[in-house]
Amino acid sequence: MTDHKKMLETAEEAAKAVQDPELRKIAFQELLKHELGALRGDKKHKSSGNTSRVAAKGSNASGKGKGKRKRATGIREEVKALDISPAEKGLPSWKDLPMDWQKFLWVLEAARLKKVDALTSSEISHLIETIFRQHYRAKVINNLKKKIADRFVRVVSIDMGGKSADAWKILDDGTKQLSNPPDTAKSK
Repeated sequence: MTDHKKMLETAEEAAKAVQDPELRKIAFQELLKHELGALRGDKKHKSSGNTSRVAAKGSNASGKGKGKRKRATGIREEVKALDISPAEKGLPSWKDLPMDWQKFLWVLEAARLKKVDALTSSEISHLIETIFRQHYRAKVINNLKKKIADRFVRVVSIDMGGKSADAWKILDDGTKQLSNPPDTAKSK
């Protein structure tokens, strides 16, 4: 018989380390998913009971350093159909954005303004190449994870052809960061 109460308490205790309430909620959900997946044998590994260690390392069953994130490689039709201009109204000039992560925020905000709330790393890469003829590998775009702590972005789940995949969503602080003059952005 499984002790679900203990499982909930363990996940809740591990998630307490996250200070932001929204991120704490996400961490709790992910930890609980991991525990339930281990219980069902989805990953073919046993749960050690130390969910905080597993979540912090992001390791998979084989022990390799790969995360559990579901990376999507395709581009959704609504993203392909986006009509984004290099001179989008209300967004700073692309050339005035010195940091790559600011450029990724620019694309996320431009898509949000066109009613697409979240983009995968592959979709961000596709749009940058389509709009600006610059190439960024999806792996590089995944460095946006460093901006989660600054509350600029968060990871959300989207449906890609019947499968769930992780995508980036710009938050209010990310939108505000884009509207700051470039000098302020450099100091951050």
